[in-house]
Order: sequence, then structure tokens, then C-alpha cells
Amino acid sequence: MSFRNPLGLHIDHTWPGTLRPSQVIKLVDASLETCEYVRERVGPQCTILYRFYLHVSAQDALLDDPFHGAREWYAARRETMLRIAGGAGPRICFEGLNEIARERTFEHAVWTAEILRLMHKDHLSHAIGSHSVGCPENEHLAKFWDPIISSDVKPGDVWAPHEYWIDEHDLGNIWHCGRWRIYREYLPVLNKIPVIVGELGRDVVEGAGKPGWQLTANKERFELDLLNYAHLLDAEKALGVVFTCGQHSNEWDAFNTDPVAEYIQREYLS
Repeated sequence: MSFRNPLGLHIDHTWPGTLRPSQVIKLVDASLETCEYVRERVGPQCTILYRFYLHVSAQDALLDDPFHGAREWYAARRETMLRIAGGAGPRICFEGLNEIARERTFEHAVWTAEILRLMHKDHLSHAIGSHSVGCPENEHLAKFWDPIISSDVKPGDVWAPHEYWIDEHDLGNIWHCGRWRIYREYLPVLNKIPVIVGELGRDVVEGAGKPGWQLTANKERFELDLLNYAHLLDAEKALGVVFTCGQHSNEWDAFNTDPVAEYIQREYLS
């Protein structure tokens, strides 16, 4: 039985391929003109995730004083976000810091709470978390994230984890795929907002696998992976973007989704 495709493309900067109407797409460091171009092609109902790339060391520096770090990050990007939201809206969620280590989860939660407050004052929406596989720990959600961010989450915000699996046998591992289903017990606000997985695909996970689907699967095998993951998303009324295409650095070549871009953008899967 066919179902509406919950998958979308993850694009670094720009991408020369053909864009089709989708439910979700992610743009990284795209210009306003690119955002407007993408919006025209993916349609008004598509949710756009937007990320500003920031080096790991710069992210860590912002967390040394997370409250003021959030204000510094926001002030530097506020006008850009308002222009993008005005030109390519509606349905845009802006990400924050990317894949912060579990050792700094308290600071990350404090940073996120302030970002939520700042974004909501400007009527912007936040894609919360951008956590890597296995982060945060369940107990950290209950101890830090729940009391710190829950009262600041508003309609329009989304939970945006990253999820990667080792191979086709790993797709049923709830700790790697669909972990937010466990998180709802520790962070009840997840029952009130959508989940949009901000990166997904094959990678090294807990010391197993290889970095990129092209190192462990052919096109047909990876499309089967995506179909199985799409079934999970559909059952949860969630969406997700497949890492990555566009003007990415060479280290991500084995993740490149150009060979499966048409599949990712199909209106229906079965």
C-alpha cells in the first residue's frame, strides 16, 4: 500500500538537481535567493529546516556562558532569519547548535531555552536539539531538558534529532532509529510537537559501520533502507531529511544522495 513520502533532501548551499514538491527539505547556509527558489518548487506546505554552519570550537565557546552565548548567536543571525522567513515562509524552522556532546547537555539546554524565547519574540520557530545518535541520555532529558525548555516550547517548533544506522539489520534498533519514541517518557513536551529528523542515513554508529551509505550499500539497497525508515516516520507522523547533497565538503562524498534524489522526492512510496 502506498503512503505519502515523509522524506526530503538535505542541501548544502545550492544543488543543481530538479526539486519537486515535498513535505520537508533542509537547507544549510543557503542565500535568501536560494530559499525563495526552493520554496517556489517544493510548495507552500513543505517545512523548510534551515541551519547556519558553525565550527565545533565556535559552538563550544558559545556554551561557556550559554545564556549570553545564545544572545550572541541570535544577534548575529536575527536579520538573516527574518529576511528568510519573510521571503520563503511560512513553515520554516531554524536550527541552532549542531551535535553537541553529551557532556555539555546542561549548557545546551540553557542555550536552547534562551534561543526559544528570542525566536518566539520575533515569531520564528526553532528546530530543537540537532542531537547526534544516542544524545541526550534519557536521564539528562528528565533532569535538564524537561525543566529547562518545556515551558518555552510553542506551536511551530519541532524536535529535530539526527539518526543514523549501521546497515539494514540496524534499522529495527530503537536506540538508533526512532529513539524519540523512548524520549517521550522523559520529555513529555515531545507529545505536543512534531518530529523532523534533521539528518538520517548510514554511518559509523557505536564503532560499527562505515561513514556513508555508498561504502556499505548500492543504490537499490539504500533505497530499501529509506523505504523502511520512511515507514517508521509515517507511522509516527514524523518527517526526515536524508544527508546530504549540494556543495558539501569532500569528506561527505560517500553520503552524497544524488543517485537517490529522485527516490527521496517521490510523492508516494510503497
